[in-house]
Amino acid sequence: TNNSQYNSAPINATLNATVQNVAGDVANTSAALGNSLTTSGGAGVVNNSQYNVANVTAAANTTVRNVTGAVSNTAAAIGNSASITVK
Repeated sequence: TNNSQYNSAPINATLNATVQNVAGDVANTSAALGNSLTTSGGAGVVNNSQYNVANVTAAANTTVRNVTGAVSNTAAAIGNSASITVK
C-alpha cells in the first residue's frame, strides 16, 4: 500500500447542541480530520506520508437539561491519522 496525503486548507468542526428531557445516555462528538488512512492487507509493506500544514480545530458546545443518564461531549481535532492492519 502506498499512500500520500497533503492538506493545506483549514479544517474546522463545530457542534452546537441542546440536549433535554432524555431518559438515557447521550453522546455528542465534533471531529475535524485533516488526513486519514485506514488500510489492511497481507503484503506487510505500507508506505504512508501525511502532511498537514493548516489549522485543524474542533469545538463541541452543549447545553444539557434534565438528562438521567451519562453525558459525553467530545471535540477532536486530528491533523494526521493512520490505522494499519497487516496480516
